[in-house]
Amino acid sequence: MFEHQAVETLAKVAGSAWGTVVGDPVNQLPLTPVMHWLFARDGSFNHLSQSVLLTVPKGVDVLHITTAIDTLLGRHDMLRAQLESGTLRVRPLGAIRASDVLQRCIANSGLCEAVATQSRIAVAALNPAAGVMMRATWFDRGVDRSSRLLLTLHQLVVDGASWRILMADLALMWAGRSLRPVGTSFQTWARSLPARARSTAGLNRWLEVGAGAGGRLDCRPLDPTLDIMATMRSLNATLPPEQTGRLIETAPAASGSQITDVLLTALVRAIGQDHLLVDVETHGRDELDPEMDLTRTVGWFTAVHPVRLRLGGHHVHGGDPVDYGLLRWLNPDTGPTLAALPSAQITFSYLGRITAPGDGDWTLAPESAVVASGMDMRLACTHVLDVTVIVRDSADGPEVNATWTWPSRLLSQGRVESLVGCWLRELGLLARDARAR
Repeated sequence: MFEHQAVETLAKVAGSAWGTVVGDPVNQLPLTPVMHWLFARDGSFNHLSQSVLLTVPKGVDVLHITTAIDTLLGRHDMLRAQLESGTLRVRPLGAIRASDVLQRCIANSGLCEAVATQSRIAVAALNPAAGVMMRATWFDRGVDRSSRLLLTLHQLVVDGASWRILMADLALMWAGRSLRPVGTSFQTWARSLPARARSTAGLNRWLEVGAGAGGRLDCRPLDPTLDIMATMRSLNATLPPEQTGRLIETAPAASGSQITDVLLTALVRAIGQDHLLVDVETHGRDELDPEMDLTRTVGWFTAVHPVRLRLGGHHVHGGDPVDYGLLRWLNPDTGPTLAALPSAQITFSYLGRITAPGDGDWTLAPESAVVASGMDMRLACTHVLDVTVIVRDSADGPEVNATWTWPSRLLSQGRVESLVGCWLRELGLLARDARAR
């Protein structure tokens, strides 16, 4: 797309890209399980969001950026969503344009400071009820230098897989290549969920997961009026490349499990409880029938489900993570039963493997570390401890990077540091044991 310089040609290519979306004439969609989970929390989620800062190639100008943003808005319906009376409405093509969401910032110097400031402004500008689900900030450094593009999206419309889709679209546009068709719309997927929620075939397995209190962290209970995002503290931890390489290459195969199970095994060992209930977040992109294709669909598909960890392994899973959310939030008969079960104090998310920030076009920019947090400071915390893990490919090899987050009223910094140290040590032992088999 960016190969074409004339405005008329750019518009024609953008219009062609919009036409690859599978049509969905119905613009209303019901709340999905993860959206119900968010709406059940106390406090505001107006500014709950995710952001990425991308390296933009040399030679890109305002016309290129504007056309790219217009194309993303046209292709991906959820970027045009608006929250109305407890449901989401997708506005028609053209209802929101790049000029509505794009901010240009001249950044000939002081790039890090500009990114930090503008990212805070972008997060503060989000407003789902007003239909402001997206903000884009272009840090213009002149055509002779690579610039930066900050994309900030409300949590209601994005997940980790969505970012990969959006970044791939931008790279394909810059290369002048056709954009691959978007398959099943988020609306179609969301509207298929209530029918599936009527099946209670898996209920007993989820009841087994939640049966019994299990191990608990020794701390005061959560108070939604006191334990809000503004009180959260965080700690970052890294497993060195040598140990990470052994862990991801040998430990899952040696134990007959996935890398997520290995990370969770280290967690229950670090906590030191025989049984531990943990809420696990997964991608949730289940294609509910063979006709669905979600590989190019942008939206918040995340599924949250409980897993009972056992110190000796063989963790208790209830089945398809999406099914738990359906039974918990969309089935009025089973929802109260599952809600009455003991709740997990810990939430865990493995986001997969990514490339470390660098200078590659349309990849994470080196200044990504200064991008503002997407937490809404008034939103109530749901767990005592949140553990988010990625495997990052660095110049020295893959590294396990983990962020541990907690409400400061409930856990001390020293206690979390001790838990993190135990977790890293257990990961190292699992990697060593797997290699010895």
